[in-house]
Amino acid sequence: MNPEADSHFQKDIEYHETIGDEYHKVVVDPRSYLNEMLFAPIAKIVKAGDSMLDLGCGTGHMMLRFGRQFRSVTGVDHSPKMIESARVNCGNAGVNAHFQHQNIFDFLAGNNQQFDLVSCVGCLHHLIPETIPEVMEGIARALNSGGLAIMAEPIMVDADDEPAEIARWNQKAMGRLPQYTTAIDEPDEAPIDADLLLGAISAAGLQIEKQSRSWEILPQNMPPSILDQLVIRFFHWRHGSNGIVMAIAASKP
Repeated sequence: MNPEADSHFQKDIEYHETIGDEYHKVVVDPRSYLNEMLFAPIAKIVKAGDSMLDLGCGTGHMMLRFGRQFRSVTGVDHSPKMIESARVNCGNAGVNAHFQHQNIFDFLAGNNQQFDLVSCVGCLHHLIPETIPEVMEGIARALNSGGLAIMAEPIMVDADDEPAEIARWNQKAMGRLPQYTTAIDEPDEAPIDADLLLGAISAAGLQIEKQSRSWEILPQNMPPSILDQLVIRFFHWRHGSNGIVMAIAASKP
């Protein structure tokens, strides 16, 4: 890993070590209802299998989503605090998970195991864009023939494209949802160029099977009230196809 990437990672690690205990409550839980819709088309083609790998596993949200369909699940993350949270979350959910504290580049470079499902969600936009093709090649190598890779990331869209009704709704929601108790600078992250991501998937020899998009639409209550659920579903139905979050499932022929 080059010095620029190493410095980039260190800032990211420090951030997640600081907020790791609260990340699931502040970030994952408020987005869970919307994510059920985002991942619904992909969930239909995820087949039960022997092994799952979750790269940049964070607090384990993808392991919780799909892990019970696999005999064993491996989570990789460079933040011990996030792994600690994921271990608790997976244990409580009955997911047979084990974890590796390592950055994804080093893990993929040394990995000699193949998996039926590889997920890498909410991770790639933390990377230097030029390194994304390297990660996709590593994901392809880590997949069994016929295996499935799942990615989901924020992508670049015009700032004016966000529907005004979603912006107004989210503004109200942010004032009512849990916030971090410790102030810390955000890590270096940014939405990904969709063409870069799609091109890296294709260049790695993977075949796209499903795509799904959504805007970020937050509830105003936790757990989401009936009104929250209805509004999120309506906004997703009305605007989701042009949204800022892109989820992709790609297979290895």
